[in-house]
Amino acid sequence: MRVVSRQLKPGSPISTVMTGKAYTIPQYNDSSAAARLMRNHNIHHVVVTHEKSIVGILSAFDLLKLVEEHAYVPKNTKKKKRRRKSK
Repeated sequence: MRVVSRQLKPGSPISTVMTGKAYTIPQYNDSSAAARLMRNHNIHHVVVTHEKSIVGILSAFDLLKLVEEHAYVPKNTKKKKRRRKSK
């Protein structure tokens, strides 16, 4: 919770602590566009839209799960030379 929430009285409206600006991204964009939007605006959630309707919320944690599922495994960059067998 934010520090501001300690100063609120019970029953205070959510609007007193919510973020006023919500960033959106169309559902057809790729994950790198969403990650760039989050990084550029220092945010952790993006509203996903389709034809001006909300279809979901993407979190930074969702992107981390995607990265984990497609973990990069480096290949051996050095190629071993094969020796020819002598007859």
